Amino acid sequence: GDERLNYVGFSYGTYIGALYAEMYPENTRALVLDGAVQTERDVVSEAVEQTGGLQTSWEAFVAFCLDRAEPCPFTGTDSALREMEGILDDIDAEPLRVADRTLDRDRFLDLLRGALYTETLWYDTAGLLARLAEGERDDFVHDYLLGLLRRDGDETPGMEESAHLAVRCADHAAPTDVRDYQEGAIRATRLSPLFGGDEVWRKLPCAYWPETEIAPIGVTAPMAPPILVVGTLGDPATPYTWAREMADRLATATLLTYEGGGHTAYAKGHPCVNEAVDAYLLRGELPEEGTVCPTGS
Repeated sequence: GDERLNYVGFSYGTYIGALYAEMYPENTRALVLDGAVQTERDVVSEAVEQTGGLQTSWEAFVAFCLDRAEPCPFTGTDSALREMEGILDDIDAEPLRVADRTLDRDRFLDLLRGALYTETLWYDTAGLLARLAEGERDDFVHDYLLGLLRRDGDETPGMEESAHLAVRCADHAAPTDVRDYQEGAIRATRLSPLFGGDEVWRKLPCAYWPETEIAPIGVTAPMAPPILVVGTLGDPATPYTWAREMADRLATATLLTYEGGGHTAYAKGHPCVNEAVDAYLLRGELPEEGTVCPTGS
Protein backbone atom coordinates (compact mmCIF):
# COMPACT_ATOMS: atom_id res chain seq x y z
CA GLY A 1 0.00 0.00 0.00
CA ASP A 2 2.99 2.36 0.02
CA GLU A 3 2.77 5.10 -2.58
CA ARG A 4 6.46 4.71 -3.43
CA LEU A 5 8.98 1.94 -2.96
CA ASN A 6 11.60 1.85 -0.19
CA TYR A 7 14.00 -0.94 -1.02
CA VAL A 8 17.24 -2.55 0.16
CA GLY A 9 18.72 -4.94 -2.40
CA PHE A 10 21.74 -7.11 -1.69
CA SER A 11 23.90 -8.74 -4.38
CA TYR A 12 21.56 -9.82 -7.22
CA GLY A 13 18.94 -7.60 -5.57
CA THR A 14 20.97 -4.61 -6.78
CA TYR A 15 20.13 -5.49 -10.37
CA ILE A 16 16.45 -5.89 -9.52
CA GLY A 17 16.43 -2.52 -7.77
CA ALA A 18 18.25 -0.71 -10.56
CA LEU A 19 15.90 -2.17 -13.16
CA TYR A 20 12.87 -1.12 -11.09
CA ALA A 21 14.21 2.45 -10.90
CA GLU A 22 14.63 2.44 -14.69
CA MET A 23 11.11 1.16 -15.33
CA TYR A 24 9.13 2.85 -12.54
CA PRO A 25 10.96 5.99 -11.39
CA GLU A 26 7.69 7.64 -10.38
CA ASN A 27 7.05 4.78 -7.92
CA THR A 28 10.53 4.94 -6.36
CA ARG A 29 11.42 6.74 -3.13
CA ALA A 30 14.68 5.25 -1.74
CA LEU A 31 16.79 2.42 -3.12
CA VAL A 32 19.86 0.98 -1.38
CA LEU A 33 21.91 -1.26 -3.70
CA ASP A 34 24.55 -3.13 -1.67
CA GLY A 35 27.08 -5.46 -3.31
CA ALA A 36 26.42 -4.61 -6.95
CA VAL A 37 26.37 -7.30 -9.60
CA GLN A 38 27.08 -6.67 -13.25
CA THR A 39 25.28 -8.00 -16.31
CA GLU A 40 27.06 -5.92 -18.92
CA ARG A 41 29.77 -8.48 -19.83
CA ASP A 42 29.63 -12.13 -20.80
CA VAL A 43 29.54 -14.89 -18.22
CA VAL A 44 33.23 -15.80 -18.61
CA SER A 45 34.45 -12.23 -18.15
CA GLU A 46 32.16 -11.88 -15.13
CA ALA A 47 33.61 -15.04 -13.55
CA VAL A 48 37.20 -13.88 -14.15
CA GLU A 49 36.44 -10.54 -12.51
CA GLN A 50 34.72 -12.30 -9.62
CA THR A 51 37.85 -14.40 -9.10
CA GLY A 52 39.86 -11.20 -8.90
CA GLY A 53 37.49 -9.97 -6.19
CA LEU A 54 37.88 -13.27 -4.36
CA GLN A 55 41.65 -12.85 -4.44
CA THR A 56 41.34 -9.31 -3.06
CA SER A 57 39.19 -10.69 -0.24
CA TRP A 58 41.74 -13.43 0.48
CA GLU A 59 44.54 -10.87 0.67
CA ALA A 60 42.43 -8.75 3.04
CA PHE A 61 41.86 -11.82 5.21
CA VAL A 62 45.60 -12.58 5.30
CA ALA A 63 46.31 -8.99 6.37
CA PHE A 64 43.62 -9.26 9.06
CA CYS A 65 45.08 -12.55 10.25
CA LEU A 66 48.61 -11.18 10.52
CA ASP A 67 47.52 -7.96 12.20
CA ARG A 68 44.70 -9.00 14.51
CA ALA A 69 44.31 -12.77 14.86
CA GLU A 70 46.01 -14.94 17.44
CA PRO A 71 47.00 -17.55 16.47
CA CYS A 72 47.58 -16.94 12.76
CA PRO A 73 49.07 -19.68 10.54
CA PHE A 74 50.85 -17.22 8.25
CA THR A 75 54.27 -15.66 8.77
CA GLY A 76 53.87 -12.92 6.15
CA THR A 77 51.89 -11.78 3.13
CA ASP A 78 54.47 -13.17 0.71
CA SER A 79 54.52 -16.60 2.36
CA ALA A 80 50.75 -16.97 3.01
CA LEU A 81 49.97 -18.75 -0.26
CA ARG A 82 52.74 -21.30 0.26
CA GLU A 83 51.64 -21.87 3.85
CA MET A 84 48.00 -22.24 2.78
CA GLU A 85 49.04 -24.76 0.13
CA GLY A 86 50.75 -26.75 2.89
CA ILE A 87 47.43 -26.94 4.77
CA LEU A 88 45.66 -28.05 1.59
CA ASP A 89 48.35 -30.67 0.89
CA ASP A 90 47.67 -32.16 4.33
CA ILE A 91 43.96 -32.28 3.53
CA ASP A 92 44.78 -33.97 0.21
CA ALA A 93 46.81 -36.60 2.04
CA GLU A 94 44.16 -37.12 4.73
CA PRO A 95 40.73 -35.62 3.98
CA LEU A 96 38.81 -34.13 6.89
CA ARG A 97 35.87 -36.00 8.40
CA VAL A 98 33.00 -33.84 9.63
CA ALA A 99 29.97 -35.70 10.92
CA ASP A 100 29.13 -38.05 8.05
CA ARG A 101 30.94 -36.02 5.38
CA THR A 102 34.42 -36.13 3.91
CA LEU A 103 36.04 -32.81 3.00
CA ASP A 104 38.72 -32.91 0.34
CA ARG A 105 40.78 -29.96 -0.86
CA ASP A 106 38.14 -28.61 -3.23
CA ARG A 107 35.28 -28.82 -0.73
CA PHE A 108 37.44 -27.19 1.93
CA LEU A 109 38.25 -24.31 -0.43
CA ASP A 110 34.51 -23.89 -1.04
CA LEU A 111 33.97 -23.53 2.71
CA LEU A 112 36.88 -21.09 2.97
CA ARG A 113 35.33 -19.04 0.17
CA GLY A 114 32.05 -19.02 2.09
CA ALA A 115 33.81 -17.90 5.30
CA LEU A 116 35.27 -14.92 3.44
CA TYR A 117 31.69 -13.75 2.79
CA THR A 118 31.22 -12.84 6.48
CA GLU A 119 33.87 -10.65 8.06
CA THR A 120 32.80 -11.58 11.60
CA LEU A 121 33.91 -15.16 10.88
CA TRP A 122 37.47 -14.18 10.00
CA TYR A 123 38.92 -14.46 13.51
CA ASP A 124 37.66 -18.02 14.01
CA THR A 125 38.62 -18.91 10.43
CA ALA A 126 42.19 -17.85 11.24
CA GLY A 127 42.05 -20.10 14.32
CA LEU A 128 40.79 -23.00 12.21
CA LEU A 129 43.66 -22.64 9.73
CA ALA A 130 46.20 -22.29 12.57
CA ARG A 131 45.04 -25.57 14.10
CA LEU A 132 45.14 -27.35 10.76
CA ALA A 133 48.63 -25.99 10.10
CA GLU A 134 49.73 -27.63 13.35
CA GLY A 135 48.11 -30.92 12.38
CA GLU A 136 45.33 -30.55 14.97
CA ARG A 137 41.88 -31.92 14.18
CA ASP A 138 40.20 -31.27 17.50
CA ASP A 139 36.61 -30.50 18.52
CA PHE A 140 36.96 -26.84 17.47
CA VAL A 141 38.00 -27.87 13.95
CA HIS A 142 35.12 -30.34 13.68
CA ASP A 143 32.48 -28.02 15.13
CA TYR A 144 33.55 -24.95 13.17
CA LEU A 145 33.61 -26.83 9.88
CA LEU A 146 30.22 -28.33 10.71
CA GLY A 147 28.91 -24.81 11.26
CA LEU A 148 30.27 -23.70 7.88
CA LEU A 149 28.67 -26.71 6.21
CA ARG A 150 25.32 -25.86 7.75
CA ARG A 151 25.62 -22.24 6.62
CA ASP A 152 26.49 -23.43 3.14
CA GLY A 153 23.95 -26.23 2.80
CA ASP A 154 20.71 -26.22 0.83
CA GLU A 155 17.56 -27.71 2.27
CA THR A 156 17.45 -29.63 -1.02
CA PRO A 157 21.08 -30.28 -2.10
CA GLY A 158 21.94 -28.49 -5.33
CA MET A 159 18.72 -26.47 -5.47
CA GLU A 160 20.23 -23.07 -4.73
CA GLU A 161 23.24 -23.63 -6.98
CA SER A 162 20.96 -24.72 -9.83
CA ALA A 163 18.78 -21.63 -9.50
CA HIS A 164 21.85 -19.40 -9.31
CA LEU A 165 23.28 -20.95 -12.47
CA ALA A 166 20.00 -20.61 -14.35
CA VAL A 167 19.78 -16.90 -13.54
CA ARG A 168 23.41 -16.26 -14.49
CA CYS A 169 23.09 -18.08 -17.82
CA ALA A 170 19.86 -16.29 -18.67
CA ASP A 171 21.07 -12.81 -17.71
CA HIS A 172 24.47 -12.83 -19.41
CA ALA A 173 25.77 -13.36 -22.89
CA ALA A 174 27.60 -16.70 -22.89
CA PRO A 175 30.29 -18.04 -25.22
CA THR A 176 29.40 -21.38 -26.78
CA ASP A 177 32.99 -22.50 -27.42
CA VAL A 178 34.47 -24.46 -24.50
CA ARG A 179 37.88 -23.01 -25.35
CA ASP A 180 36.64 -19.60 -24.21
CA TYR A 181 35.97 -21.07 -20.77
CA GLN A 182 39.36 -22.76 -20.74
CA GLU A 183 41.09 -19.47 -21.58
CA GLY A 184 39.01 -17.71 -18.93
CA ALA A 185 40.01 -20.30 -16.34
CA ILE A 186 43.67 -19.70 -17.18
CA ARG A 187 43.18 -15.93 -16.72
CA ALA A 188 41.39 -16.52 -13.43
CA THR A 189 44.19 -18.77 -12.17
CA ARG A 190 46.72 -16.03 -12.91
CA LEU A 191 44.63 -13.66 -10.81
CA SER A 192 44.20 -16.14 -7.96
CA PRO A 193 46.50 -19.16 -7.84
CA LEU A 194 44.70 -20.31 -4.67
CA PHE A 195 41.14 -20.39 -6.02
CA GLY A 196 42.08 -20.94 -9.66
CA GLY A 197 39.54 -21.25 -12.45
CA ASP A 198 36.67 -22.72 -10.43
CA GLU A 199 34.40 -19.68 -10.82
CA VAL A 200 34.77 -19.90 -14.61
CA TRP A 201 34.24 -23.64 -14.84
CA ARG A 202 31.07 -23.34 -12.72
CA LYS A 203 29.59 -21.34 -15.61
CA LEU A 204 30.39 -23.93 -18.29
CA PRO A 205 26.74 -25.11 -18.51
CA CYS A 206 25.95 -21.65 -19.89
CA ALA A 207 27.71 -22.72 -23.11
CA TYR A 208 24.84 -25.18 -23.67
CA TRP A 209 22.00 -23.08 -22.26
CA PRO A 210 18.93 -22.60 -24.47
CA GLU A 211 18.48 -19.15 -25.93
CA THR A 212 16.52 -16.81 -23.68
CA GLU A 213 15.26 -13.26 -23.92
CA ILE A 214 18.20 -10.87 -23.50
CA ALA A 215 18.25 -9.27 -20.06
CA PRO A 216 18.22 -5.45 -20.03
CA ILE A 217 21.66 -3.86 -19.82
CA GLY A 218 22.87 -0.28 -19.79
CA VAL A 219 20.40 0.66 -17.05
CA THR A 220 20.85 4.34 -16.09
CA ALA A 221 17.50 5.24 -14.41
CA PRO A 222 17.81 8.95 -15.32
CA MET A 223 14.40 9.89 -13.92
CA ALA A 224 14.78 8.10 -10.57
CA PRO A 225 15.20 9.94 -7.26
CA PRO A 226 18.60 9.70 -5.52
CA ILE A 227 19.90 6.14 -5.15
CA LEU A 228 22.53 4.88 -2.68
CA VAL A 229 25.03 2.25 -3.87
CA VAL A 230 27.16 0.51 -1.22
CA GLY A 231 30.42 -1.23 -2.13
CA THR A 232 32.90 -3.23 -0.03
CA LEU A 233 36.58 -3.15 -0.99
CA GLY A 234 37.16 -6.77 0.07
CA ASP A 235 33.91 -8.26 -1.20
CA PRO A 236 34.64 -11.84 -2.40
CA ALA A 237 31.45 -12.25 -4.44
CA THR A 238 30.73 -8.87 -6.04
CA PRO A 239 34.00 -7.00 -6.62
CA TYR A 240 34.13 -3.37 -5.52
CA THR A 241 34.71 -2.28 -9.12
CA TRP A 242 31.15 -3.41 -9.91
CA ALA A 243 29.74 -1.10 -7.24
CA ARG A 244 31.76 1.77 -8.67
CA GLU A 245 30.52 0.94 -12.18
CA MET A 246 26.89 0.82 -11.04
CA ALA A 247 27.21 4.12 -9.18
CA ASP A 248 28.80 5.74 -12.25
CA ARG A 249 26.15 4.34 -14.59
CA LEU A 250 23.04 5.22 -12.55
CA ALA A 251 22.37 8.89 -13.17
CA THR A 252 21.27 9.76 -9.62
CA ALA A 253 23.47 7.40 -7.59
CA THR A 254 25.89 8.12 -4.74
CA LEU A 255 28.54 5.57 -3.74
CA LEU A 256 29.25 4.67 -0.10
CA THR A 257 32.43 2.61 0.40
CA TYR A 258 33.22 0.16 3.20
CA GLU A 259 36.95 -0.55 3.43
CA GLY A 260 36.60 -3.96 5.09
CA GLY A 261 35.67 -7.41 3.82
CA GLY A 262 32.67 -9.67 3.47
CA HIS A 263 29.86 -9.84 0.95
CA THR A 264 27.69 -6.71 1.38
CA ALA A 265 28.04 -4.24 4.26
CA TYR A 266 24.69 -2.98 5.52
CA ALA A 267 23.21 -4.62 8.64
CA LYS A 268 26.48 -6.46 9.24
CA GLY A 269 27.44 -4.69 12.47
CA HIS A 270 29.30 -1.75 10.89
CA PRO A 271 28.02 1.43 12.63
CA CYS A 272 29.36 3.85 10.03
CA VAL A 273 27.64 2.00 7.19
CA ASN A 274 24.43 1.40 9.13
CA GLU A 275 24.09 5.05 10.20
CA ALA A 276 24.64 6.33 6.66
CA VAL A 277 22.14 3.92 5.13
CA ASP A 278 19.55 4.48 7.87
CA ALA A 279 19.77 8.26 7.44
CA TYR A 280 19.05 7.81 3.73
CA LEU A 281 16.18 5.34 4.20
CA LEU A 282 14.49 7.22 7.05
CA ARG A 283 15.15 10.86 6.21
CA GLY A 284 16.34 10.89 2.60
CA GLU A 285 19.79 12.18 3.65
CA LEU A 286 22.55 10.87 1.39
CA PRO A 287 26.17 10.63 2.57
CA GLU A 288 28.59 12.97 0.89
CA GLU A 289 29.97 11.65 -2.39
CA GLY A 290 33.20 9.79 -1.70
CA THR A 291 32.31 8.80 1.88
CA VAL A 292 34.44 5.90 3.09
CA CYS A 293 33.76 3.83 6.22
CA PRO A 294 36.95 2.30 7.68
CA THR A 295 37.23 -1.41 8.46
CA GLY A 296 35.15 -2.41 11.46
CA SER A 297 33.29 0.90 11.62
